[in-house]
Amino acid sequence: MDKMMLVYLGNPNSEAYVNLALPATAWELLDVQDRLRLEDGVKPYWEISEYFGFESLASILTEDCDLNELNALTETLSKLNKGQRMAFEGLVQMDVDKKDGVITVPRLIDLAASADCCHILPEVITDEELGRFYADNGFLPELEHLPDNLYNALDYGKIGHEQRTAEGGVFTDGGYVVQHSDLAEVHQNMDFTLETPDYQILMETADGQKIKLPTEEPLPESFSRCLDCRIPALSAVIEREPDADHINFFAQQLSEIKGSMPFTFKAMLENMPCETLEQAEQYLEQIDHFMLDRKVASVRDLALSEINFMVGGGEEAELLAKYTDLYAYGNAILQRDSAVISGYGHLVRDDYQPLMSPLESTSTEEMEIKMQ
Repeated sequence: MDKMMLVYLGNPNSEAYVNLALPATAWELLDVQDRLRLEDGVKPYWEISEYFGFESLASILTEDCDLNELNALTETLSKLNKGQRMAFEGLVQMDVDKKDGVITVPRLIDLAASADCCHILPEVITDEELGRFYADNGFLPELEHLPDNLYNALDYGKIGHEQRTAEGGVFTDGGYVVQHSDLAEVHQNMDFTLETPDYQILMETADGQKIKLPTEEPLPESFSRCLDCRIPALSAVIEREPDADHINFFAQQLSEIKGSMPFTFKAMLENMPCETLEQAEQYLEQIDHFMLDRKVASVRDLALSEINFMVGGGEEAELLAKYTDLYAYGNAILQRDSAVISGYGHLVRDDYQPLMSPLESTSTEEMEIKMQ
């Protein structure tokens, strides 16, 4: 799906934030929750930071609308062809011209679903051009038998204006748009509840078939693309994997990670290069050597956490924090521990070595020698 806009989301009670391109998949939306770490009942702060089309919506959309509804709108918009996009722009402009109040996201969803309810005249962008089109194409029978000298003397601008006013049409950057049938009402039947998908990976075949993984059903020889993944950062890696069975096996591995492991795995992938599925599997095998503190969203949080640990919290911790350069202290801790602040929290190895350093594999015999 083509991306329609970029949204900035932030936790109002911490420094956690994420930039999300819409439309987003189900797992991508759930990943936003993992990154923001919102407490129950707390809604994220968000704003649209960039449009990749439909810039005219910038004066209409506000942060008061529901994010899941906004995602549904962008998903519908992403599927429109050039003519349908022009029709949508026209329908929106018609609503603006009516001045009936705020145009809501539910209303925009219905307008986007109604793109086929319009006639479009590409490149007709003035009343004069519209009037000539209607006259030249037999839409005004009373003018058919006029002699050429009178026909050429017609005020086409006036004709176009009268026709446009009568039928409620509008000019867009791409042409003239007029509604010819009732709008679709799809929003009222849509469910915007965000639920955990019943798959780890969603793949698509060359013929457009969608296959949920893991599965015990026979698989095609290959897939054409990855539509969604429990670990969004791996979608491109999975798409490059030619072996369908290997992808299915990895999906089974993902289904078995529980508790804090998915967060740790995502933090690892954010800070450690991963080009192949084999490399992702290697990281998954090493996950027990990594520790993630999800409460830490910044170097300042890390510094405060360290101070509270050292003095046991309370007034003494508050006093010490007041006279400490928390930013410098937090960065010093990161450097000391070879750690990072990821989008999911504070990530560090259990041996406090750099994340990409080779992990030592100690055999049972070696451990017995060390203990003697």
